Amino acid sequence: MSYDFKIFNSNIVYRHESGVKQTSERAIEFAKALSGGDPSKAALLKDAIEKGYKAAEKAWGGELPEICKQTQEATLKGLDDWANKAN
Repeated sequence: MSYDFKIFNSNIVYRHESGVKQTSERAIEFAKALSGGDPSKAALLKDAIEKGYKAAEKAWGGELPEICKQTQEATLKGLDDWANKAN
């Protein structure tokens, strides 16, 4: 069986429930819940996400796939937006 990986990857990134937008939104909501809804904890949450990303790279054995980087960036931006909205 053969498939076009670019098309497959594009569908995952933009349309699927495991896409960047959908996954980052779930991660942001989870982080907000962990903080008790306190935007002043955004920096702490972002630090934990960055540490987790580095741990995942170590477990992976190197650089993670691009979709992971995009999801991390979107999650961190979402937390920044949330914190900035509160100020």
